[in-house]
Amino acid sequence: IKIEVFSARLGPVISPLESLMFPVLFPVRTIVIQALVLLLAIALESWVLHQRLVLPRQLCVVYASVMNLLSITFSWVAFFCVQPAFLPEDMKIQLLSYVILGKLPVNVGTRFIEVWAILIGFALFFVTWQVKVQGLYLMQISNLLPSPISAGNNDIAHRRNYLLIKREQTVAILSAHGLSHIVLLVILVILNLQLWQ
Repeated sequence: IKIEVFSARLGPVISPLESLMFPVLFPVRTIVIQALVLLLAIALESWVLHQRLVLPRQLCVVYASVMNLLSITFSWVAFFCVQPAFLPEDMKIQLLSYVILGKLPVNVGTRFIEVWAILIGFALFFVTWQVKVQGLYLMQISNLLPSPISAGNNDIAHRRNYLLIKREQTVAILSAHGLSHIVLLVILVILNLQLWQ
């Protein structure tokens, strides 16, 4: 593989990187967008958690950070496990091209890609919401995160209080998750429309 750098005076100049024998595809665009999405989701969700649960801001940022890191990790692991096993070959090419290069290939048929994208989007919304709820709950009861939920006393008042707190947290996480997904969907639509070009 020869990597050429063009100079105005000399024409093409061969780079010292030409000794590389394999192409390196590094999805910089995907990594940057994922990092920005993560920061935006943490900011939005911590704000909603602070408003809904009336917890200190710092604790809400920790909750939102942990929940989003868990859901992103779960999503990427699921992507790399499900994608090779269940998707047809043309959809694999389209999906990997979109994730790595940021665009769909033009020579591959788009057989129901929009329908699949919508179905996968809905499924991901609910699956990642459950990952966030269950992950936060498990970290709270294992004392990895500070929590208003305490395991211990089994009297009726304690169990009622425990269920109320868990329900409030679940609804707050759903609200935060929904808001962040709406904002991120708008951003992704704008990025895909490429309005700035």
